[in-house]
Amino acid sequence: MSLDWTPEEVAATVAAYLRMLAMELTGQTYNKSEHRRALHQQLPGRSVGAIEFKHCNISAVMIELGCLS
Repeated sequence: MSLDWTPEEVAATVAAYLRMLAMELTGQTYNKSEHRRALHQQLPGRSVGAIEFKHCNISAVMIELGCLS
């Protein structure tokens, strides 16, 4: 698999991140590991660790943009 993420992989990962963020902000309980595993089913060419790292990158961008503290 290419090291570069496809636009579809990035879109799916950002969407999953935003679903979890929305649940967190509305006080809903969720299991981050379950969400990550479900995303991994959609992205079988990416490891669970790579998906977690991408979520960390998304968090960093959101913080940089002032969307999160």
